[in-house]
Amino acid sequence: MRRAYVAAIVLGLLSGCGSASGGFTDSGVPMQTQLLDVAKQFATWDCTRRFACMPYASETRAFGDTVADCTTEQTGYQTRSLEAPGVSTNYAQILKCVDQMKTASCQEFLDSMLGGDPKAMPDCTAFTPGTVVIGGGCAYDRQCVTGYCQTLSEGQCGSCAKPLALSAPCSAIDRCDPSMGAICDLRLGAAGATCVMGQGRGATCNVDGSCFYNLICDATTMTCGDPPGTIGAMCDPTHSMESGCSFADGAGIFCNAMTMMCEMPSQNALGGAACGVSKASGGLSLCGVGYLCDGSSPDGISGKCIQGHAAPPGSPCAFTGSPVNGPACQAEALCMAGTCKVVDAKTCP
Repeated sequence: MRRAYVAAIVLGLLSGCGSASGGFTDSGVPMQTQLLDVAKQFATWDCTRRFACMPYASETRAFGDTVADCTTEQTGYQTRSLEAPGVSTNYAQILKCVDQMKTASCQEFLDSMLGGDPKAMPDCTAFTPGTVVIGGGCAYDRQCVTGYCQTLSEGQCGSCAKPLALSAPCSAIDRCDPSMGAICDLRLGAAGATCVMGQGRGATCNVDGSCFYNLICDATTMTCGDPPGTIGAMCDPTHSMESGCSFADGAGIFCNAMTMMCEMPSQNALGGAACGVSKASGGLSLCGVGYLCDGSSPDGISGKCIQGHAAPPGSPCAFTGSPVNGPACQAEALCMAGTCKVVDAKTCP
């Protein structure tokens, strides 16, 4: 949960660079043409790095099960967000971020995307402000002068707000000021969570909540460091990361809550095969390319693999599940009344 939360924040900041529905740039290129090109450039490189650096992470598979799928979904998402009211038409920052993604190491990419460390890829933390003032309606972060649209799910209507300062109470939907590396320390639950200064690799810590989201506080050295990164290593699933094991360099290992050891998930389960977390062994089974885990088991963490892809906005949801494990909709779309939906940002009050 926390990992997905950080990735969503970074995506919003990365994309804060503008659009227009008509007119021309100074070089004579139609603005809409440039918008589509920028959206495609960002989507291509973000997806390329995701699959190279963290191929099994939930944030990667949520955008498609191949680089091509991811790029298609991301291009649509970026295009919709860049066309939203109030977004700047200055594309310089997003292009600087694309250049930084091309050359960043996997560790830098993970520290930025999963950890929330603003120093890891600084060009991807900076953003170009929009014009919608605090309190104004929005669906995407880049519409706002503050770079933060407070909404339960991006792509749905919310209102522009100011990121929270250090020590302010926070929750999973709040934004602690990312420019200074502030993160929401959720270890005490919603009632006691506050914004704290995130601590990087090697920094002194006393709780997991003070380390950047992709790190844990080593109980022996009391310093922030990577979770275990080798198969068979002992792990603790109660750490702040949902896996308890490292995704560094695309390791893709997870912490089995029964054996308390890092292991590789089984892969390429096809139609009808069991998927998700096994109640019997604690193991994780991933569906193969072109299949989705429908989350149909009563426990909500397992189900069976069904053929299909996450559905684009306007299409019937790929599955509804019982209970729903998803929804399996592309990008920022939500499954509502059986259809994957995003709002028209122009309609947000």
